[in-house]
Amino acid sequence: MSSDVEVLELSGKQAAAFVGVGYRQFTNLLKGAYPPPRTGKKLYPSDELGQWVIERTLREHTTMSADGETRLDPQQENARKNKELADKTALENELRRGELIEASEVEGAWTDILARVRSRVLRIASSCAPLVMGCEDLVEVQEIIGQASDDALTELSGDWREDGNDNPG
Repeated sequence: MSSDVEVLELSGKQAAAFVGVGYRQFTNLLKGAYPPPRTGKKLYPSDELGQWVIERTLREHTTMSADGETRLDPQQENARKNKELADKTALENELRRGELIEASEVEGAWTDILARVRSRVLRIASSCAPLVMGCEDLVEVQEIIGQASDDALTELSGDWREDGNDNPG
């Protein structure tokens, strides 16, 4: 253990929360074959308790073979595999029903949308320039640019899934 890490001494309730179980379940663990480590003051050193959690998890998920080798528990592994298959099937079903979209599709759609917006907004200046040439009235210039902006926004408000072939305005 590194000397710059402070080891805390936890009460029973704090240790139960640290382990992720209720206090009653934690006190039952104290009576088991592999109880959590504690001091004579009935406190639980945080470093030893953390190591105990790791070892307990390993004990729960492994078995000892006849030749003394530690092996993963086949029932645990089968349950894990079944859960993964169920999760995979659930995701595939959500994709088929259209409840989920692949991130690459969303990214592609946003790239297309932003390209259309950029293209259309940049065309406003070139389409308005000839119309405002020679205008001396600021209100008339604003109306022309405002109408061009409204036209661009109307055009962009169409279905984003369309081909994206903007007609020059």
